[in-house]
Amino acid sequence: MINGIPYSVLFFLLENTKGASQDDFAEVLGVSTRTLRRQKDTPEKPMPADLSSKTWLFADTLAKAEDVLGSKQDAERWLVETAMGLDGARPIDLLRAAQGANLVSQFLDRLRYGIYN
Repeated sequence: MINGIPYSVLFFLLENTKGASQDDFAEVLGVSTRTLRRQKDTPEKPMPADLSSKTWLFADTLAKAEDVLGSKQDAERWLVETAMGLDGARPIDLLRAAQGANLVSQFLDRLRYGIYN
């Protein structure tokens, strides 16, 4: 059995991503804020595979947004604000499901190449 990435990676993201609340993260990851608080005591414990995947997807999406938008601050702000090109949804809310994450990724690709519709 392959171990997931350690919870410390998730906590690093939580502590270093401005604008997104702990509730936002919990919803994206499909866990309760209580679970997140409990896991802080064991940061080196590996996450379950599904939680590792969602954490990786969030980090990857944030990195892509930073690349497309030009700065970490702009990417973090974009992540939690409604986006017209995503039918008024917040990108962070769409990351809850694989289909939504795919829409966010495609939207970032369109922004990168100047295609806004």
